[in-house]
Amino acid sequence: MRAFRQIGSFKKPTTRFIQVFGKKASKGKVELEQEGLEALLQGKSIPGSSGLENGYIILSLKGHVLGLGLLVNGKIISQIPKKAMKVLGF
Repeated sequence: MRAFRQIGSFKKPTTRFIQVFGKKASKGKVELEQEGLEALLQGKSIPGSSGLENGYIILSLKGHVLGLGLLVNGKIISQIPKKAMKVLGF
């Protein structure tokens, strides 16, 4: 199973990798509130945690891994495919 790809200056985990191992991640993970998820789904960015470095992060809601976000300069941008969100009921 391929785990990472190099995208520009960041290493991006594959979707399959985070689906299998994302729950076990202890770093690079953000637990969203419903309002934050809704903002991301509307194409807006949300503030990121100050302890995180720029790059790809795992996004979860109520302990369920949703997909990836991209943290750049303190702002999180969703990388979750809209098709995946429909499957999850969002």
